[in-house]
Amino acid sequence: MINPFKQLEIIKTEVFTSLPQKFRKKSRTAWSDPNRQGAEVECFLEGPSFDRQGNLYCVDIPFGRVFRISPKGDWELVIQYDGWPNGLKFHKDGRAFIACYKKGLLVLDTKTGKLQLLKYDSNGNGTVDTWSYMDGVRILRIEIDADEDGKLDRWEHYGADQKLEKVGLSPSGDGKATRTEWHEQDVLVRAEEDTDEDGRTDKWETYENGRLTAVAFDTLHRGTPDRRLIYGPDGSVRVDER
Repeated sequence: MINPFKQLEIIKTEVFTSLPQKFRKKSRTAWSDPNRQGAEVECFLEGPSFDRQGNLYCVDIPFGRVFRISPKGDWELVIQYDGWPNGLKFHKDGRAFIACYKKGLLVLDTKTGKLQLLKYDSNGNGTVDTWSYMDGVRILRIEIDADEDGKLDRWEHYGADQKLEKVGLSPSGDGKATRTEWHEQDVLVRAEEDTDEDGRTDKWETYENGRLTAVAFDTLHRGTPDRRLIYGPDGSVRVDER
């Protein structure tokens, strides 16, 4: 029988470059324990992809790193974050999209080395329900569609110290943020709400050490409180109407 295929040609390969020693710190990680049976690892490179300048990018799953390798074989750490990146592809506009096992879908600006957007399936059912807007590894804002109806239910805003500062909520589920909560050191201190969604605040809440101490209402729709409930530490409630 005649072999219709071309005879196999043996191609000699050679190492173009390898991870520099300065980036090799063998240790166990939360990724390597289940995936490498507890063995120490230096890296696990995936997602090779070229940009339009001829640089080769790859991700390092166990240590959450993205590397850029120049045409000469020089390595540069673009970013390191708390994640398990296992795939990377470039968009025609130059952005790099990262598929992260731990965080979901991320967008990386390779010019600044900053993560810009993180899309996440929080309950693992295949539907993206959480969007994190980022500046590098710092989270600026998180938007959540808790019931996955296509309308946002919660908006979280974070300060430079990465502590929660403000939360917007849509109690009716219509995608409108009609309740706003303010936090200090991750503790709720006050809240305002537009209960009838007429565009004006008509309910104010005050908290101390996370405990509700007072609620004020605008029952006359004048834009200012006219009825207050004051809660004592002993569980008592005092009504103040004026």
